[in-house]
Amino acid sequence: MPQDRFLRGVAFIILGECFFVLTGMVVKHISLEAHVWQMVFFRNLFGLAFLTPLLLRSGHSAFKTERLPLHFLRAALGVAAFSCLIYTFASIRLAEATMLKLMLPLFIPVIAWIWLRERPTPVLAFSLGLGFLGVLIILQPDSLAAAGKLAILTGLCGALFAAGAKVVIGRLGATEPSVRIVFYFNLFSTLLSCIPMLWYWRALEPVTLLWLFLFAILATIGQLSTTHAYTLASPGKIGLYSYASLPIAGLLGWLIWSEEIYLELWIGSGLIVLAGALTFFYSRPRKPVIATAKD
Repeated sequence: MPQDRFLRGVAFIILGECFFVLTGMVVKHISLEAHVWQMVFFRNLFGLAFLTPLLLRSGHSAFKTERLPLHFLRAALGVAAFSCLIYTFASIRLAEATMLKLMLPLFIPVIAWIWLRERPTPVLAFSLGLGFLGVLIILQPDSLAAAGKLAILTGLCGALFAAGAKVVIGRLGATEPSVRIVFYFNLFSTLLSCIPMLWYWRALEPVTLLWLFLFAILATIGQLSTTHAYTLASPGKIGLYSYASLPIAGLLGWLIWSEEIYLELWIGSGLIVLAGALTFFYSRPRKPVIATAKD
């Protein structure tokens, strides 16, 4: 039933966002022990080890694809996005980093405009401006040190790269199952992140490797959950529920790191959620109006 698929899609997207908040918490915990590129590499390597047996159960045909260039492009964008977001989570408060990640839906119309030549409507342009206003209210960049400003810029770039990856996933989803999409993402991402990981190598304690393994599992489950959610229902119908991660991140940051939940955070978050709602609503395809002849 369509309603059942919608509810399952909502459940999976909220579940995926919860796992992504947990990955951000792990990043903050191990950011002094492991370099960003080590986190990116081991996240993809362990994720690859986790997914390969799942595909092997279905036989070698499960790996077969005719869309390797798109898989590679999705991985390149994903590695860029993930490295940016890891740096952001390690540098600023959990709720603020999560908020920057949630700018992703607002960038999708920009990517579609640049890549697919789909000119955004005035409402979508207004939504993007509203989202950036929310960012400015929350982060108050005038009062931040240079490191904080760099983290904001990096987080916004990460959201932009992630939006590009989502557009590619939309094209892959027509022929590829979600597990195969995530598998090839992990495969190519492991290869792409290997060289910078070796360049910035740090000696890792065994306990840090265990944290990296947990990080990879959490991120892979979150990715599988959100990818599966978009196979159950369209992004225009369920994408808005990804904003559920913002209050979760704010609460966990307050409980674990005593991060302040301040008024500007709620005001700015409200503007970003409103901007996201406008983006999702006006990005949905309209049903054609069918004229009927009257006797």
